[in-house]
Amino acid sequence: MAEKISFELIKDLDFKTNEAYKRVRTNISFSGEDIRVISVTSSVPNEGKSSVSFNLARSFAEDGRKTLYIDADIRKSVTVARYGVDKETLGLTHYLSGQVKQLEDVVYETDIPNMDVIFTGAQAPNPAELLGLEKFRKMVATLREQYDYVIIDCPPLGSVIDAVLISRATDGTILVIEADNLSYKFVQSVKRELDQNNCKILGVILNKVEMGGKGYYGYYGGYYGYSDGYEGKKDKKDKDKKHHSSSSAQSKKGRHTRTFDTGRTVSSTGRTTAPRTASGTTAPRTASGTTTPRTTSGVTAPRTTASSSTARPVRSSDTGTLTSRRPLESEEDE
Repeated sequence: MAEKISFELIKDLDFKTNEAYKRVRTNISFSGEDIRVISVTSSVPNEGKSSVSFNLARSFAEDGRKTLYIDADIRKSVTVARYGVDKETLGLTHYLSGQVKQLEDVVYETDIPNMDVIFTGAQAPNPAELLGLEKFRKMVATLREQYDYVIIDCPPLGSVIDAVLISRATDGTILVIEADNLSYKFVQSVKRELDQNNCKILGVILNKVEMGGKGYYGYYGGYYGYSDGYEGKKDKKDKDKKHHSSSSAQSKKGRHTRTFDTGRTVSSTGRTTAPRTASGTTAPRTASGTTTPRTTSGVTAPRTTASSSTARPVRSSDTGTLTSRRPLESEEDE
């Protein structure tokens, strides 16, 4: 094996991104133990397939799997410049063209535990011819026996044919698609090309997706302390639910529904039962069939109707005086 190299510009992934790669890694693991050599391509340039393939290999390595990352984008490699490789390296083109005889001389150990790398090497005028050689297929077969997973970064399939040549030697292909960037028909044409060349498609990764506070990752981010507290969200959700129930009770006339101001309760059958006062007697019913709760002093408590939105005077049957009544207050105001 060649000497060890370091990535000087590599950055740690944030929580949500790291969890997304773990999910992809898990899905691949459950695809079958024979899926070990995986090519990653896209439809057009700049969809992020190089970052996805590198970080996917990194995720497998962090999981304790012996992983090899091969940069096979000979036409436009970004790995060396993006991650700041600290040494001059040989690569894939040197081995396929015969400039390097031993495969071990182009395999580099990295400062990421369990992860080795084969770079593209010098730029070649005939990438498709090199990748179409039987020597390339034999190389992939040899590396398959030495590593748990081999991740190969391919050129965009919508631009050149290189990805098909590479995918023929792999166990499956992942297609990276940038969100809100391509038409459905164009992506389907790329998929058809893979199908017509008997390339197994493992799935699609939707990249560059705007992630808001809601949804799966927002929920677990909050739970583990990476955003707003879970308890705070739960309290607000319960409060909104109760407020919605109170509003619904005011808008439904002539129906027995739960309210928060009159003291009525709902039995298991859905029928309204009359609450008892402090003296143990049942509160009398009004003409509409609902109960009118009494206070401990025996004075009838004021009530409102669902259609009432402003205060209006009501005569108390016990005192004979006019009392002022306010509209119902929601639980949110308490």
